[in-house]
Amino acid sequence: VDQLRAIRAIIERSFFIAAFDSPAAFLAAELERGHGAAKLREEGGVPRNHIRIDAQIAAIAIVQNAEAIVSHDPHMRTVAQNRIPVIELPDISEQGNLQFP
Repeated sequence: VDQLRAIRAIIERSFFIAAFDSPAAFLAAELERGHGAAKLREEGGVPRNHIRIDAQIAAIAIVQNAEAIVSHDPHMRTVAQNRIPVIELPDISEQGNLQFP
């Protein structure tokens, strides 16, 4: 339990974790109903819950005025509808040390 609290403290010090509030919820619903999301469901067979989660992530980032979304998800750019840049995750050949101070 103490270790989990320490990890949580590090995360909260290092990152801003935005809430899925009502402005983000309304935007997520709009993104989920958008033309790109409909096309993904119909032509690409992408599950509705996958599109819904992508729309929620994109909406939170847009409402919080994030600079970009970093994602390896091939559908994120379509769901985000060019309202925010979506940057591909860089390839990492070797993972570094993940020890916490």
